[in-house]
Amino acid sequence: MSIEQLSVLRDEILNVIDSENLQADLNREIEKIIAPVDDGKIANSLKREIIELIGSIEMIKIRFLRGEVRAKDLHREIDFSLHQFRMRYQNFKYRDDPIFNAYF
Repeated sequence: MSIEQLSVLRDEILNVIDSENLQADLNREIEKIIAPVDDGKIANSLKREIIELIGSIEMIKIRFLRGEVRAKDLHREIDFSLHQFRMRYQNFKYRDDPIFNAYF
């Protein structure tokens, strides 16, 4: 999975970008997107962490659209979010994860 794939902004996210409760609405949209591939085999705690990771990546992209993140920092911040997640879950392979891949 390339940074270009991670940088694409989905239409569902554009629909909540001006929400008063952005984080909650963002998480709800992410959950709806990944629901069809959730086979229940992934622990709920890890699934919640994956949703939070996806949400943090989406927030970076939203901040970029709002002009709060420079283009050259977009990649760095997304990479940093992935790195932090990999530090907590060292065996997690986001490129092979069905939920993560279903979203991106």
